[in-house]
Amino acid sequence: MKLHDTTQSRERRLLRGGSRRKVPESLTVRVTMTVALLYVIWMVGWEVSKHKQSGIVLDLESSIAGKQKKTIKPLPKRTSSLRFDWTNLPPKTPLGKIIDRSQSQCRNESFVREFGPQEVVSFNLIPSGMGSSLHTWVNPLCHASFSNKILVTGGGKWLWNDMLTCPEEIEKSAGQKSDATPQYRSALWCYFGSHESGLHCPSGTVAWDKPKVDFGGAWGSYTCEYEGAKTAWDRGPIYDAAAEWLFQNVSKLVIHEAERQIREEAFPEEEQMRGNSTATATNIEFQPWPLPNADSLITVHIRWGDKKREMKLVTLEEYINGTKSLLTEDEISGVKDVHIYVVTEDPHAVNQFRESSPVNWKIHSSGPKNPTSSSSMMQAATRSKGRAGLESLAALLISLEANRYVLVSGSNWSRLIDELRKSVVDSRCGRCTKMIDLSR
Repeated sequence: MKLHDTTQSRERRLLRGGSRRKVPESLTVRVTMTVALLYVIWMVGWEVSKHKQSGIVLDLESSIAGKQKKTIKPLPKRTSSLRFDWTNLPPKTPLGKIIDRSQSQCRNESFVREFGPQEVVSFNLIPSGMGSSLHTWVNPLCHASFSNKILVTGGGKWLWNDMLTCPEEIEKSAGQKSDATPQYRSALWCYFGSHESGLHCPSGTVAWDKPKVDFGGAWGSYTCEYEGAKTAWDRGPIYDAAAEWLFQNVSKLVIHEAERQIREEAFPEEEQMRGNSTATATNIEFQPWPLPNADSLITVHIRWGDKKREMKLVTLEEYINGTKSLLTEDEISGVKDVHIYVVTEDPHAVNQFRESSPVNWKIHSSGPKNPTSSSSMMQAATRSKGRAGLESLAALLISLEANRYVLVSGSNWSRLIDELRKSVVDSRCGRCTKMIDLSR
C-alpha cells in the first residue's frame, strides 16, 4: 500500500511539473566518455591520414594511448620499376626453404658445433645454353641440399658472364672473410650474389680439406633424392625450388640492365603516355618507370632459331592462337588493349608476331637478339663476350611482370620462366597467374 501511494504521488508531481526525474550519474559519465572516445578516434584517423601522405608511419595503439613511438620510420621509397625486389626474395616454397636452410648450415653455430665444418659438393657449370647450364646445376644443388652438404660452384669462366663487368664483380668476392681458395669463387657470383657461394660461410665452417663430391661435368651422376622425385631429369618441384632459391638475391648489375631495357627497348612509349619524362636510364635509382598492369600483360616466349635441331618449332599461328586463348572478352572484342611482352632471340619473330596481331595488341620486346637463325645463342654469347647472358637475365625478370604466359616447355628458357612463375610470382600474388604450354 505504501509503495502504491508513493508511486501515485510521484506521478502527480511529474504531471504538475513540480519535480523532474534526474538522469543517473553513471549514464552521464558513459555518454561523456563515448563522445570523448569518438573524438579521439576521429583525431587519430586524421593524424594517420596526414602522416601517411607525408610518408610517415604512426603506431595506432600508441597514438590512442597518447604515447607515440619514439622512432618514426619513413616509408621505404620504391626505386625499382619491377614488381618485386629481386635483391631480397627469401624462399617461400617448402623445398625452397629446405635448400636455403641446408646451404646456410655453415652459418649455424649449433650445426657446426655438433657435426663439424660442412662438407662440400663441387660442380663446374657446363658450357651450354644458359637455361640448360642452370638446369644441369640443379642436380648437384639437390644432392648437396639433401645430404647436408654445401654446393660450391666452380669459379671457372662461364661463357654467359659479361666480360666487361663480371670480372670486377667476381673479384670483389676476394674480400669476403672466407678461407675458400680462388677456384671456388663461384661463376654465378656476378649475377646472383654470395648466398649461392660457399664464400658466405665464416672461416673454419666449411671442410675444404676433406674430399669433395665432384663428378666434373657429369651432372647426372649427382643423385637427387627427395620426396616426390622420379628421375634425375624430373622437372618437378625441385626445379621450381632451385630457381626460387637462386633468384632470391639477384645482383644490382642485372636489375640495372632490366631497368635500361624497360626504358630504352621494351616500354619507351610508357613515358610519353603517362607523363613520366624525368625517368631516364641515368636516374633509375630515383624514379620507377610505369609499366602495364600485370593483369593486362602477357608474356610470350617464342623459341625459334637453332632450336629446330632439337624439336619441331611451334608455328606463328599457334603462338597467336595460344595468346588469344588467354584473353578476356573485352580484349577479344578490342574494347581493351592488351600488352604482349615477346621473349625471343629471333628479331624476325617479333616482327612477324606484331604483323599478325590485332590492332589492340601492343607488342613489346627486349633482350639479346641473334640475327643469324642458323647460329646458336652460345655463339651469340661468345660474340658478345658474355653480354648476352646479362641481357637475357634482365629480360627474364621483365617477363615475370605478367600474370599470363604462353610458353614452350621443350625450351629450357621457357621452363625457367615457368619455374619462377610458380615459385616466386604465384607464391606472392595468391596464385594469380595462368600459363599455356604449346609443347603439349
